[in-house]
Amino acid sequence: MLVGLTGAGVTDMRTTALGELVPGIEIQAQVIETIVEGRFLQRPTWLKWARERLHHDVRVADHLVRAPPSFAVCGVHKSGPQGGRRRGHPSCIC
Repeated sequence: MLVGLTGAGVTDMRTTALGELVPGIEIQAQVIETIVEGRFLQRPTWLKWARERLHHDVRVADHLVRAPPSFAVCGVHKSGPQGGRRRGHPSCIC
C-alpha cells in the first residue's frame, strides 16, 4: 500500500521522460509494479560494440590532434629516405 497526495494544489508533481507532469506517488507505484513483474530495462546487445568503437575513434582523434606538427606534415618514417627528412622540410624529424 502506498500513501501519497495527488491533488491539484500539491507540489509533488514530477516531469517524466516523455514530458508529462505526474504525481510522485504514481511514479513510485510504477517502479514497484515494474520490479514485481520483473520487467527491467535492458541495454541492446549492440550497445557494447558501439560504445567500444566510439571510445576507439575518440582516442584516435585525440592522438591525431596531439601529434607533433612535424609528424603531421611529412609522414616519413625515421628509417625512410634521407634518414627521416624530406627535401623541402628541413624541420621534419619524424
